[in-house]
Amino acid sequence: MLAIYRRRPQRRASSVRAKNKDFSLAAAGTSRQGRRHSKNEDAFAVDQEHRIVVIADGMGATRGARFCSWYAVDHLLAELRDIPVDEHLDKQVVIAAIQNAFLSVNRQIVALGNHNPHLFGMGTTAVVGMVRNDLLYIASLGDSRAYLLRGGCLWQYTVDHTMAQALVASGVISMSAARRHHWRHQLWKHLGRADLAQGPDVSVIRLEAGDRALFVTDGVTKVFDRHALAELAAITDTPAQIARAITTAAAAAGSTDDITCIAMHFAQQQPA
Repeated sequence: MLAIYRRRPQRRASSVRAKNKDFSLAAAGTSRQGRRHSKNEDAFAVDQEHRIVVIADGMGATRGARFCSWYAVDHLLAELRDIPVDEHLDKQVVIAAIQNAFLSVNRQIVALGNHNPHLFGMGTTAVVGMVRNDLLYIASLGDSRAYLLRGGCLWQYTVDHTMAQALVASGVISMSAARRHHWRHQLWKHLGRADLAQGPDVSVIRLEAGDRALFVTDGVTKVFDRHALAELAAITDTPAQIARAITTAAAAAGSTDDITCIAMHFAQQQPA
């Protein structure tokens, strides 16, 4: 039976391993338009050469939501590609580079909105997964999520930046109340905020052979609890098949929002 965890543990579920062991990466994503929108406002990209995936969900209540999500994906990729793949960089250097990339793209989005009335107020979530050596960096703003599946356990490595979740963190309401709260979809931290002073939350995971990661928009998480998502992620198929299975199942389960999923599989590279 799969063990499902509500939040990432204080102590990572990882064993001690030798440093600088690189991992091969297989990744794929898919997206489908929901019934709520006339166009798909989700965006994603998989760059296996630079070992980066990005997923974004344009905010439907803002103008330019579709443009904003694609702009964020394209420009985050452009900035993150400057972080060397083959060099063994200090972890804090990589984290700072990721945070700076998010802040740079946020400034660009705000500037575009200020100069174009059709785009004023646009915003988007964004989640990045980037592999450097044997480390997976996960950075997020908004309520799109990233998970890691290891040894039958599903770990959530992002926190929803919603007003309801902020109330939970402050002890004002419970998690069960947050699921029904009228602020459960109201974001307080996302790309497109003029007052965004801090970069994204960044988690760093030391990979193990057989690890799998999932990146999803709320079109998935609105209809699937962690148990259902873990069962789908545990299917022994390719990342492309898993991404399609999750998006198809989410649509069949009644999700009306746009639905996007990226799956990543990791295997330790064999020595030459």
